[in-house]
Amino acid sequence: MSTDDQATNRREARRRDLDCALVLAVQGEVDMLTANLLWEEGERALTDGATPPARPVVLDLTAVEFLDSHGIAALVRLAESARRRGRPLSAVVADGQAIRRPIELCGLDRVVPVHAELGAAVADR
Repeated sequence: MSTDDQATNRREARRRDLDCALVLAVQGEVDMLTANLLWEEGERALTDGATPPARPVVLDLTAVEFLDSHGIAALVRLAESARRRGRPLSAVVADGQAIRRPIELCGLDRVVPVHAELGAAVADR
């Protein structure tokens, strides 16, 4: 099995187009093998639907089981890309979810609004 196949088997992302936001729901592990896939799909979401009025992009990370420094770096890159494009970007991380701590420790939650529920992220436009 190739590295790309292994990465795909360990991480999945599904996109939902809502009237008020583009939601990229990620599940599995976001690590050295899969972080670039998150970056690519996040970039695609940021560039799609960018014509005014640009809808916010919400990264639903509630089904992410593991997030390492490569995943954090991918999220930082997406935050920078969203800022450059003038696109609102937020994340959904459940209260008590293991990945919340590294997001808070590195201060990413001060750059990308983090919500405990999808409804709150979509409403915060």
